[in-house]
Amino acid sequence: MKAKADLVRGWVRKAESDMLAMDASFETGAYDAACFHAQQAVEKLLKAFLIHSGLPPIHTHNLARLLDQCTSIDPDFGTLSQAVVPLTPFAVEVRYDDDFWPTREVAEEARLAARKAQAFVLNRLPEPNPSLVRETACQQWRSARDSFDWRVDLSAFKHKGDYPGYFDRVIEPQEVTAFEDQFRSAVESGSPYERAGEVYFWKTIGTPKHSEKTQQLLKHLRPPERWEAFRQALRALSRDPSFGNFEGFRKACGQKGGFATQTCFLAFFDPARFPMADKRIASWWRDYPDRAKRDSPRFCQREDGWIMPCEESWRAYLAWTDYCRRQAESLKARCGLGWRPRDVELAVWVAQRKSIRLECF
Repeated sequence: MKAKADLVRGWVRKAESDMLAMDASFETGAYDAACFHAQQAVEKLLKAFLIHSGLPPIHTHNLARLLDQCTSIDPDFGTLSQAVVPLTPFAVEVRYDDDFWPTREVAEEARLAARKAQAFVLNRLPEPNPSLVRETACQQWRSARDSFDWRVDLSAFKHKGDYPGYFDRVIEPQEVTAFEDQFRSAVESGSPYERAGEVYFWKTIGTPKHSEKTQQLLKHLRPPERWEAFRQALRALSRDPSFGNFEGFRKACGQKGGFATQTCFLAFFDPARFPMADKRIASWWRDYPDRAKRDSPRFCQREDGWIMPCEESWRAYLAWTDYCRRQAESLKARCGLGWRPRDVELAVWVAQRKSIRLECF
């Protein structure tokens, strides 16, 4: 018979597999499967807690009954009731009811409930062995990076007719690295300036007046001397990422404000050394526990989350860059992932956007 600690670890590990399957199903639009795995993950986590506490779990898929057992040990489990009890039907209905097809919104609520239960239960269990922690963390990072789904149709640019040969394709998530290479080649060779416009449109898709702002950037960069100034300022920022060089590059972009766009250009130009930073990254960095421990600076954010281009934000960006570099090295050493700082940033961006839990080494 297995020792209690081994049983607990087994249930937790199975729950983690369900969480990964939940995320993968959600990303492919299989919302019924995502709901099923959300229920299964919570069920296994509750049973892990019961086994750890010495109370044999009852044989049921009913989360309310399992939660009652847990609450008899730790009354705080009652706070999970509203979130997780509605998941109970997903254990059966999604498998046997051919009329049950949950919406994306329902599946998203199920994911959030599962993640809430995961964090709650794991905080009440002893630390698993180091190898399991490492394996779980590696899975989380891989899952987040693989879930990057930023798909942009460049032909949606309203002024694409002004730029023959450009803004004529869709940038799929798996094509972003090649897209970065094209921009870098344009900067290094000196032509064409239109690539900068494509990157700007890709980055700002979904924001107000993004076509108009893309056109403004392209008109600014059209004169050869301005495109040359852009190229030289970006190279200088890559060589020496000082706040003064950041300000110089922002001026070369013809923008009085802005922060995320400039870091996007920098990350596209030198992804082996620099990540991007936008409001999602800034919010993740703000809440990252190790940042507070190190007393690292925070980004200056407006009420809507957008980063303000102040010197404090630039110091935060440099600290964020250092974190991404260190994390990339750790992921290579511990998980065998040949990631760049840019890939770490993409995984964090997805995790913040989709409420994916990441364990940091």
